[in-house]
Amino acid sequence: MSKGCYSMHLNQPKDFLSVRGALAKIRSDFLHQGHSDVQFLKIEMVLAEALNNIAEHGGPNVHKSPITIKWQYEQGLFCATLKDNGRPYSTAVIPDTGSPRPNVDDKNLPEGGFGWHIISQLCDTVRYQRSAGQNNLVIGIRA
Repeated sequence: MSKGCYSMHLNQPKDFLSVRGALAKIRSDFLHQGHSDVQFLKIEMVLAEALNNIAEHGGPNVHKSPITIKWQYEQGLFCATLKDNGRPYSTAVIPDTGSPRPNVDDKNLPEGGFGWHIISQLCDTVRYQRSAGQNNLVIGIRA
């Protein structure tokens, strides 16, 4: 069984460099344990979307305390728990496997808003809970 635990701290609002650093660390640990780049592609895309959402939408509290990422990989299943003290996730964006495309023409498509759709399409399981002032996102990905 491969396990890892990594805590990251966002140093400034929308600290995407910290997200990149966390992804690089998790990737390094994953590959060091004998897994392949190909296995990590889908995992990395999901983690990048989730962590960037936290960095962009978590608010000031997310920058005052670490984001904890615990993961394990066993028998082809990557499971991760991401915990942060940021704003609660909007129930309007929590995974819905429906179409992400808003009812607008191509010229008026928004730049963002597709992250949860990507996450829900690439994950086998997605579970979110807000407890004791903390966001808990649990994902499972066959890779």
